[in-house]
Amino acid sequence: MSNKPSADITSSTFLSLALTHASATAENAFRATPHYDQLQQSQVAWEKVLKTLGKSTIEHYENIVNGAFDEYQALLEDYFWTLGLISTIKKHLPAKGDLEQQQNTPSALIAVEGKLKQTCIQFSELLNAEVKEKCDRYLQLRKSAVDIAAACCCRHGMNFVNELLLRVGLNSEQNGE
Repeated sequence: MSNKPSADITSSTFLSLALTHASATAENAFRATPHYDQLQQSQVAWEKVLKTLGKSTIEHYENIVNGAFDEYQALLEDYFWTLGLISTIKKHLPAKGDLEQQQNTPSALIAVEGKLKQTCIQFSELLNAEVKEKCDRYLQLRKSAVDIAAACCCRHGMNFVNELLLRVGLNSEQNGE
């Protein structure tokens, strides 16, 4: 057996598990907000409308629109969780040199959000005027809900770093600084 350490100490699997936990924690925090209740009510109403549409339209929605939302939500949550980490680290361990907080939204997130918007517009254009209006309202609310839940990921990232810093005695608030 080799005693050589692997090249990567933090594996992609570990990061995925941490982010999955962060996402679930953020989802639970979001469920305690009035936005969640509003989304649930709107989702029930939208599902009734969706059932009245043709099979190909339903499949398009389930595969394309839901896929675009999943891709956007995953990247947005990872981004906000990272911002939470960076914000707290910067607060407790002042950055030197190249450790500057990300001020701009990453181009990948902008691209995925654009793809989501385009996907929603394309789907909505397949519908008659009455259903289109309901669909547009629901998709707008759904996007807003994803954005709000992502902010919970930022808070979770901040809490994660605070707990880690506290655990090793580097949390400046706990040290009276």
